[in-house]
Amino acid sequence: MEGKVLVVDDDSYVIESCGKVLVPEGFLVRAVTDGHEAMEIFFCDTYDVVFINYEKIHNDGSNLVRWLHRKYPDTCVVAVVDTNHEFVKTEGILDYLTKPFSLEILLQTTKRAFYLSKQFAPSIKKEIKTAQYVDKLGELAIIVNKYKGKPAMLLEVLRQAQALIGYLPEEVQKIISKGLKIPVSEIHSVVSFYPSFTMKPRGRHHIKVCMGPACIAKKAETLLKNLTAGLNLQDSDITEDMRFSYEKVFCVGACSDAPVMEIDDDSHTRVEVDKVDEILKAYN
Repeated sequence: MEGKVLVVDDDSYVIESCGKVLVPEGFLVRAVTDGHEAMEIFFCDTYDVVFINYEKIHNDGSNLVRWLHRKYPDTCVVAVVDTNHEFVKTEGILDYLTKPFSLEILLQTTKRAFYLSKQFAPSIKKEIKTAQYVDKLGELAIIVNKYKGKPAMLLEVLRQAQALIGYLPEEVQKIISKGLKIPVSEIHSVVSFYPSFTMKPRGRHHIKVCMGPACIAKKAETLLKNLTAGLNLQDSDITEDMRFSYEKVFCVGACSDAPVMEIDDDSHTRVEVDKVDEILKAYN
């Protein structure tokens, strides 16, 4: 593998680890100690992956991240952080590396970032940098790369991608399209066809309320009204804390046990309206 890695850090552990594990893998590694020096290097050469000390991002390094984000969108920035350090997502950063790290983790992180820099168009990366799932892109890259150029594995890739992110938005479909070499329109059709896939965010627990004729006859509409009111879902189908989401379904095939409400893989039958809150307490 041929790629260029720039390390912006004064920690000898980070610098020496990058040299020890990445150079034998074919990467060209260069290290500098501050953001200004890194900018000067980029005027002469470009790099696929930049590792930058997280603390420096909030000093001179912050200018470097914004500058790279604007001038070199193909470059993937990885923030190096301490285990006891609470950090927030920063625009322009696509992955994080926590110290102390093993050489194996360092290599995996580098390969993920390198794959992102080479396989994803800047237009896609620009869209997904503001998404809630930006911290999952590295893992998504591994999934896509595993089945790269294998369109027959689309369903498996979609399954793993949704398990990772929680849903399959357009941006994720574009990434899968590029990796498997399948038109986005075809992927969209597959996602729309299978009810197990969703293009909308879901909560940790997903509720399905049956609205078939038998359930409606058993006051399913009242059940749904009480459910949405109790979870404050009048203007949304997902709670603010991402705990619950819901949808109405036409029929779940349990008409004799109406009304029916499904939560994840559990089916609750003959649900009494005043028992809904009690049922939900079991799902944290």
